[in-house]
Amino acid sequence: MAISIDNPDIDTDDDISSWALITRASGFDAFVATPTSANLATLVTDETGSGLLVFATSPTLTTPILGVAAATSLDLAGETGATLSAASSRLTMEGVNIVTVSSTDTLTNKTLTSPTLTTPALGTPASGNLSNCTGYSQLNLANLGSNVSTFLAAPSSANLAAALTDELGSGKLIFSDGTLAIASGKTLTASNTLTFTGTDSSSVAFGTGGTVLYSGGALGTPSSGTLTNATGLPAASIVTTATNDNAAAGKLGEYTESIVLTASAVSLTTDTAANITSVSLTAGDWDVSGIVWSKFAGGATCTYAAAWVSSTSATIPTAPAGGFTQLQASIISNSTTATGVVRFSLAGTTTVYLSTQMGFAVGTMAAYGILRARRVR
Repeated sequence: MAISIDNPDIDTDDDISSWALITRASGFDAFVATPTSANLATLVTDETGSGLLVFATSPTLTTPILGVAAATSLDLAGETGATLSAASSRLTMEGVNIVTVSSTDTLTNKTLTSPTLTTPALGTPASGNLSNCTGYSQLNLANLGSNVSTFLAAPSSANLAAALTDELGSGKLIFSDGTLAIASGKTLTASNTLTFTGTDSSSVAFGTGGTVLYSGGALGTPSSGTLTNATGLPAASIVTTATNDNAAAGKLGEYTESIVLTASAVSLTTDTAANITSVSLTAGDWDVSGIVWSKFAGGATCTYAAAWVSSTSATIPTAPAGGFTQLQASIISNSTTATGVVRFSLAGTTTVYLSTQMGFAVGTMAAYGILRARRVR
């Protein structure tokens, strides 16, 4: 190391055995005594970075900041022939261009781990997994049937019908708890079995003028139904009873009666019609009949006794209407007069009377009896 001495009092030709007469920078003595990288860094006042002193051949740099290198290329250690060319802004591996800054390059047989790509054009990848991708348009899906893409973008009943190729009918899509509406003039057809199911309160409703065509098969046990216009019902299919019960009101076989006992006999006036009792019948087809018993008192003698049923109170009908029956004789003791069976076809609730008229002299007469009716349909 050459040492410059500017002090004229020192003879530079003499040997120097001490630094005492020489002005030294801070840290100089430590570096001269122990010339380490750390002592050199302490001595130098304008260094950059830290660590060990680096020489030109094969240095090891730890996280260096190189700044802007003046060289035209940078050799990459461990990669034979790998250079970064400053002139072309191109990474070259064994003479093959890998990446450029401004041009379009092709990566062949390269693996990118968790890369972030900004608006890339992927071209046609040989494979890929888009499980976590978002924002993918259904318009880009391949191998879709006609109109399927339109349905995916706007899933309406009409678009679904347009995408289907074997649908039947038209209109709205129906779910299990919806209402099945069949347009006028259209037919709901089941090639095998059409089953309606639901809770006990469920029902299949048909609008005014609706028609259910049922061909063959077994209806099972419907909870209710009206067969007003049904035809071809075999007599064997009519349900009867096997015990001493009564048909329900409004059902075939419904029965009603009114009885007046002798103790409550109705007092009569000779040659004057009187009602013995009555029943109220609901709309339907009824067979009605009655029996009248006469009751004598005070030595009365009866010359005739008549009985009938009618919807008109205490009015003799023209025979044989009302099942009119008359006994014509001299009757001196209690007698019985039965009416014929009379049909009453009623559109609404109607009162039907059992009536009588008797001719007698002296004494008194009274009458009692039974009026009965059965629904035949």
